[in-house]
Amino acid sequence: DGVLFRLLSNPENIKDVGTIIFDEFHERSLFMDVSLCLIKHLKSIGMIRSRIIVTSATIDIKNLNKYLGSERELKLISKSFDVEIIHKARKANLFLEVQICDLLHQVLEKEVGNILIFMDGAASIRRLIRFITNRFSNKEIEVLPLFSELSQEEQDRAISRSPKRKIIVSTNIAETSLTIEGISVVIDTGRAKKFSYDPYRGVNVLLSQNISRSSAEQRAGRAGRTLDGKCFRLWTQSEHHSRIEFEEAEISRLDITEIYLNLCAMGYQREYLDWFE
Repeated sequence: DGVLFRLLSNPENIKDVGTIIFDEFHERSLFMDVSLCLIKHLKSIGMIRSRIIVTSATIDIKNLNKYLGSERELKLISKSFDVEIIHKARKANLFLEVQICDLLHQVLEKEVGNILIFMDGAASIRRLIRFITNRFSNKEIEVLPLFSELSQEEQDRAISRSPKRKIIVSTNIAETSLTIEGISVVIDTGRAKKFSYDPYRGVNVLLSQNISRSSAEQRAGRAGRTLDGKCFRLWTQSEHHSRIEFEEAEISRLDITEIYLNLCAMGYQREYLDWFE
């Protein structure tokens, strides 16, 4: 989405583009919000005629329609399978990795299909994989990591078919960006690494934070693609209801100096642009 923002520095770059699609809009990245704002502005002054399509599985449709001045929406309904949600509170006096391995022991005995475990970052993924491989010596099980820093070959290995039963330990890259076949069980720790502004250091920092309810729904849906599944959430139901509904937009929690300076260089004044937030 940063590439689109760079293209918008000169509207001539997209004057012949018929349609611009903002996919996975619920992720609410900084560049996505700014680019949508600029495209709406360029359309309003007649510099481009591109159709705007905004898509997401979990989206605030009412406010988005109001912002875009649209009265139309298109819902795509596909066959989905039932996913049973099971809340299991984490024990404060026991390592998270030990609790997941205990749960895995039950799941491997009682359930079929591949297992997807959501962790908050590469370090925690590697640590959990060490625990799993030390605890389970079954040669019919393949334990694989999945996060964005892996090579394309390693990512392909994680999502491709395998004769073995797979346990995939992933960041939220598997929440929406990738489809993994054969997942019947999701174990969700309910955490993800997100950038936030640190006012003391004056920089954006990556912190482990709770995910929203909509993100939890996205993760649970990974288990209902091809067959009925189960999602184990490692937090209580009351904790779930207290979480925010949608992820907070990056524009509300990041340092926007770079964006502001770029807009100034493009000749825009921030206060005269119509922002979604």
